[in-house]
Amino acid sequence: MRISLFKKALVVLGAMAILGGCVKPLEIQYKGEMRSEEDVEEMLGDLLESENPDLDIEVDIYEEVDD
Repeated sequence: MRISLFKKALVVLGAMAILGGCVKPLEIQYKGEMRSEEDVEEMLGDLLESENPDLDIEVDIYEEVDD
């Protein structure tokens, strides 16, 4: 029973890895240039942290999806 559960977990994780690699990275306009989501998150986080040095700020940008 354990082996089949382990195999199922590997198949699911493998499928998630494959599908995760198929997603196109989000590009957004920031300061007149197209930049990756990760770059803009980092830039905005650094800007906010420079003005608020006592805080550890993380910025998360994502596409809005209507349900």
